[in-house]
Amino acid sequence: MSTRQKSSEGVELGKVLKKYRKLHGETQLQLAERLGRTRNTIAEYERGAAVIPPPLREKIADCYDVPRAALGLDLPRVEKNRFPEASDLALKVLECSNDEELRSLAVTVLRKLIGT
Repeated sequence: MSTRQKSSEGVELGKVLKKYRKLHGETQLQLAERLGRTRNTIAEYERGAAVIPPPLREKIADCYDVPRAALGLDLPRVEKNRFPEASDLALKVLECSNDEELRSLAVTVLRKLIGT
């Protein structure tokens, strides 16, 4: 059992990884072989015991056709968050929607919220 601390980012990324791996009918071992990792490392990612490094997230996005936003890629950083509910909703839209117009609107909202 790993002694690594779980982070909320790691847990969320792990859920996404597990969902897409299962949707594609792969085992942890099969994914590990595709990514050049061990099965134990994949298990740690899925449990949130380790955060998936951004370069590996890119490979996963390519392997499984995962929306990049679902893996925390290409998201604007919300640093000055005056309206946390609005930013949470906009981030959820980026994570879940494939509608480009809606995603563009969500990015605009996030930029307005952080003042860029």
